[in-house]
This record gives sequence, C-alpha cells and structure tokens, in this order.
Amino acid sequence: MKKVAALLFLLGIAHSVNADDSITLMVCEDCNNDRASELAKSNAPLTQCHTTLSNQKAAIADQTCDSNPHKVIIVDVSGNNHSAFFVGNHSKNGSGKYTEATILNKNDLIAISKQKAIDERFSTFKHTLQTELGLMSFHQISQPSPLDRQNNCPSHINSAVKAVFEEYTSSRIQNWVNHKVEKNIKNPDSFFTSKPIIVGETLYRNPWSEISKNLNLEVNLNNGSDTQYRVIFLAKWIKELGAFTLSVNPYLTYLDGIALNHFKISAPSISHCLESALDKNLSSSISSYISNTNTEDT
Repeated sequence: MKKVAALLFLLGIAHSVNADDSITLMVCEDCNNDRASELAKSNAPLTQCHTTLSNQKAAIADQTCDSNPHKVIIVDVSGNNHSAFFVGNHSKNGSGKYTEATILNKNDLIAISKQKAIDERFSTFKHTLQTELGLMSFHQISQPSPLDRQNNCPSHINSAVKAVFEEYTSSRIQNWVNHKVEKNIKNPDSFFTSKPIIVGETLYRNPWSEISKNLNLEVNLNNGSDTQYRVIFLAKWIKELGAFTLSVNPYLTYLDGIALNHFKISAPSISHCLESALDKNLSSSISSYISNTNTEDT
C-alpha cells in the first residue's frame, strides 16, 4: 500500500511540473466525491483525434480521440475535504471523458491554503459591506422628497421604486463602497481580480482566472416581513477605472414579487401602491406605458 501511495505521489509531481500544462484549481462548497468528480471532468483538456486510413479514405468509424491527462484540484472552502483528479479524454467514435483520483502533493496543499486565504478575505470584506449597508436606514442613502408620504401605502414600496429608478441612491452606495475600498484595501486590483497562484515552478489557475469578483449588495428597505420587495445592486470591479460601478441587478430585484427583468419582457399586473409609487417617481412616459400595458391585459 505504501508503494502505491509513493507511486501516486511521484506521478502527481511529474504531472504538476509538466511545462505545457498548468493545474486547474476549482473552489466548491460542501462538494461530495461525485460532485467533485463532475466538476473536474468539466475541465478536461482538448482532445486530439487520430484517424486510421481504410481503403485510402479517412473513415470516422476508425477515428480515435484522446488527450494528455490534466490535473484538477477541487478546493473545499467550507472544510478540508479537498480532492484531486487527473482528467482526460479517451474514446473511439465518440466522447469519453474520464477522471482518475490522485493524491495532493506538498505544492498542491500550499496552493489550496493560499486560495482559501484569498476567498476568506474576500468573503469577509463582502460580509462586512453587506452588514454595514443593512444597518443603514433607506433615508441615509436616498434623497428626501415631499412625495414620499402622500398616501396610505407602506413606505417601503416607494423606497424600493426610488432605489431602483433614482440615480441618487445608487450613486451614494457606489461612493460609499469605493470609499471603503480606498480606506481598507491596500492593493484593490489584486484583491478583486482572481489571478493564478504560483508555488515553486507549478502554476495553479482557475477557470475564472483574471475575472473580477463582483458583489451583490441588498438595500435595507425596512420592509419587515414583506418579501415582495427586494432591491439588489450589483457592484462590478472595473480594472481600468480602479473602482466599483453600481447597477441594479434585475434578476434578484423584486417589485411586488415580480423580478425586475420581467417588467421589460412582459406586462405584469401590479398593485395600486406600486403603480402609485411609479407615478410619483418615474417620468410620465414610462409610468403611463406600464399603466397602459396593464390596462390592455385586463
């Protein structure tokens, strides 16, 4: 058994230092072995196909495809149940991806430790932002208006509409986020952009390498148990600007229980209070459009 383990260890090193191949590092939360294997398989290398000539003609039926094995590590961010696989392709007349479990060597463990530290720092920063934003009342990040309380409708409905359509709110949050970054992050570009990890002569990269980490931040509408209204801003790190830009996430933002992106592709029926808030906060052309499309549906 010890000889087998030693052989696997040496194979792991041999593959890791392959000059034309890096190691893929993927992050997963609470992954069991089957899920980890499927994730690894999704990163199988490109195949190379070889055709055996038959009667001077290349026949697909005689085609064999394969690839050099590629090492993929699945990092368990919520624990230490990490796993490693060699993935590849070997098939005749079709697709045949395979995974073969292997062990983690010393460099792999160092890379995992670095990746978990990166994810932990980002998660802590994200949690801190969301917690502080959640403690702010909506009036702290919105522009007061005499129209805010002119009917008997719950105030959070008008707040939600203002947060979505009033640029003042998103501007205030954007300025606040960028101020937090400037004050607390020494090298924001490295912090918010996933980059490959190098341990010794081994390069570890993830499928989202060089892609910015984004934040979904929820506004406190003081709406209590009313889950029909929710406003989420997507903060995207722009490397060239060295700052976050903010926009409403239309897929996670809800008005009257309807995802915002559905307002653009359909004419949903909305409550009187939401219609009233739209009338107060939107231009007459947009408000009348929504009102008219609802009337036509009835």
